[in-house]
Amino acid sequence: MAVSSTTADTWEGQLAREVADADSSDARASAIDACLADIEASFEASHGWDRAVPRIALLGGVLAASVCLIRGGMIQALVSAGVGAVAAAMGAGLTRRARTLEQMQRQRADELVSLFAGGAAGKRACAGTRSTGHSLGLDRRGGRR
Repeated sequence: MAVSSTTADTWEGQLAREVADADSSDARASAIDACLADIEASFEASHGWDRAVPRIALLGGVLAASVCLIRGGMIQALVSAGVGAVAAAMGAGLTRRARTLEQMQRQRADELVSLFAGGAAGKRACAGTRSTGHSLGLDRRGGRR
């Protein structure tokens, strides 16, 4: 295994080192579970922003439009509201793209785990039935397991 060629600060490099240093299949499965738990936590931490981005943009546009209306500028208020709506639409589009990229990352992580795990542990890792229950895989419909 080419552990020395992986970047030290990536999760792939960390996983490769931990799997290479494991002395048994249980230790290897434990290292894989820990790495998958870390990846899942980072995905889950970003999910709160998925719903917040369009709302923040829309509310920012409404706030700017309100200020413009108070100051007596109807045209500026309409422009501010329009900018907020466009920003919210862009945020929603970027959120959809981020979910697509997350699904691709989950699939690649599962492929890497199955490569590192090998044998029976690899079959368990691909099936998402490891002892801690962590799985980054996708079901056949392309959704999360």
